[in-house]
Amino acid sequence: QRKYMAAMVNFIDDSVGEVVEKLKEKGMWDDTLIVVTSDNGGQTDGGNNFPLRGGKGSQFEGGVRVNAAVSGGYLPEKVRGTRFSGLITGWDWYSTFSDLAGVKAEDKRSKDAGLPPIDSISMVDVILGRRDDSPREQVALGTSKRTDLTGKYANYSVDGVIRSDGLKILLGDQLLAGWTGPTFPNNTVNRGDWLACFSRKRAKSTCTLKCNPFCFFNVSSD
Repeated sequence: QRKYMAAMVNFIDDSVGEVVEKLKEKGMWDDTLIVVTSDNGGQTDGGNNFPLRGGKGSQFEGGVRVNAAVSGGYLPEKVRGTRFSGLITGWDWYSTFSDLAGVKAEDKRSKDAGLPPIDSISMVDVILGRRDDSPREQVALGTSKRTDLTGKYANYSVDGVIRSDGLKILLGDQLLAGWTGPTFPNNTVNRGDWLACFSRKRAKSTCTLKCNPFCFFNVSSD
C-alpha cells in the first residue's frame, strides 16, 4: 500500500509539471494560479501523517490538517517560498476562486430557501500577501464515523471545533487516536490490529481516546 501511495503522488507531481511547462509554452503562466491541496489526512494503511496524530477519517490533526501549496506566475514575488500557518479550509477555495474571478460566492438555492450563508471565506488577501493572518477564526468539524457520539451529543452534526488561537475541542469517543512513526508501516505494528482501529466494534482501547463529554487540546503547542 505504501508503494502504491508513493507511486500515485509521483504521478501527480509529474503531471502537474507537464501542465506547468505547457502553460509557459503558451504564454499563460503569468496569469496562472495553481493550488495543490488535499481533502483529508493520509489513509494510514499506506499513508503516514507523522508527527500528527490519527489519519483519514479521524478528527485528530492527522485526519484534518493537510499540506497545501500555491504557485504560479500570478503569485507575487514577496510571498513565493514563504509559509503560512493560519486557518484555511478546503471549502474556502470556493470563495477564493470566486473572488479572483470577480463573481459573488453564494449558494442561491440555499439562500432562497432561507438557509444560513455558506461557510466559505476568501483567502485572496492572504495569497497575494496583503495580510499575514487568516480571516477565518474557527473551523467546525462535522461528525465522523470514527467518532462515537452518545447521550446529549447523539444528534449533533458537529463534534469538534478548532480556533485560530490553536485551541481545539472534540466531543465523543475518538477512534484512530494513535500516532504512526517516522517510517510507517513498519515491523513493530501488527497490520490487523491497526486496521481494527477503524472499526468501533473491533477497536482496542489503545486506539480510542475517551472524549465523552469532551477533550481539549492546543494544536499550536501540543
